Amino acid sequence: MAPVSWMLVISALALTTEGINGFSVRREPAFVMHSGRVTSTNGRSSSAVHQPRQHIRPSTTRLRMSTAVAEAPQAEAPETEETETYAFQAEVSRVMDIIVNSLYTDKDVFLRELVSNAADACDKRKLLMMKEGVYNGEGGVKIKADKEQKVLVVEDAGIGMNKTELVNNLGTIAQSGTAKFLQQVAEGSVESSLIGQFGVGFYSSFLVADKVEVVSKRFGDKQHRWCSVPGGTFTVGPDNSEEIEGSGTRIILHLKEDCDEYLEDYKIKELLRKYSEFIQFPISVWSEKVDYERVPDPDAPSKPGETPKMKTVTKRYFEWERVNTQPPIWRRNPADLVDDDYNEFYKSTFKAYDDPLGYIHFKVEGQVEFS
Repeated sequence: MAPVSWMLVISALALTTEGINGFSVRREPAFVMHSGRVTSTNGRSSSAVHQPRQHIRPSTTRLRMSTAVAEAPQAEAPETEETETYAFQAEVSRVMDIIVNSLYTDKDVFLRELVSNAADACDKRKLLMMKEGVYNGEGGVKIKADKEQKVLVVEDAGIGMNKTELVNNLGTIAQSGTAKFLQQVAEGSVESSLIGQFGVGFYSSFLVADKVEVVSKRFGDKQHRWCSVPGGTFTVGPDNSEEIEGSGTRIILHLKEDCDEYLEDYKIKELLRKYSEFIQFPISVWSEKVDYERVPDPDAPSKPGETPKMKTVTKRYFEWERVNTQPPIWRRNPADLVDDDYNEFYKSTFKAYDDPLGYIHFKVEGQVEFS
């Protein structure tokens, strides 16, 4: 059995029982610490960190990756004669209706699900590249809003999808997870916090968007666009917008009238820090920055030889800002960490200003239970 890393942080006042503010990533749940027992976020105890099961198609071609993201949301590509229209399968339509109209009371979860899916795609790409011996650490998620077009774009440098996968994964085939989800809904036992495990979290996009487009590209394949269409149908066809370098997926959300708050970078960053702080791949948001600069005031009178009067001017600009700056240190080797790593983790996670009184971080093998 692989070693399992544990960590206990003690505050200056008492042993803290506040949970680590991570979130459940599909197939790789985050773990929360309560009074010395490590539990999954659904409350069940676990004695080992769950490792995701990956299914990667073998490849014999060496791959080159890029994390490039379009600098602005691209207008949809015009339909061509190769674009085909499909009807959502009945089970998928039921899932969409349940998610949008019944299951969720908080629209914020759409971002959690999309980032979780993006992280899964990056993880699959990482495993594939490691198998090919060409992994260079690239990968990540970038999020950008366009207030004029009322569009929010979530793009990853993951494994991507070809045309067949776009059709199958997003509309026509009732995957086993979809059937299980519908069964648990009928039994009244499904929780919105666990929806990602069924593979249907993508449909939470329709909580905030009345139209969703997915541009995706696999290595060595053409780029295609999936587009939801009113009336229970969707189209899939070739895409000629800005090309995704290497592979990846770009999700374009055309937001509803009452969802303008998700166009604000501060709102996006707030949700990412709440749900996605410990995603292993970098998550960046296109953010507005403000700088203040002192410059000579040409309108202020001054006498010859005097030092010109100054004024403060505001300079606004945009740049990519990484949000998940705190890696999950409980998954790292204690020998590779220093005191500052634990102190910063404690302050960031528990919103504290002082250093912890102490910490314990160790690895064990076998089945271990803390009570």
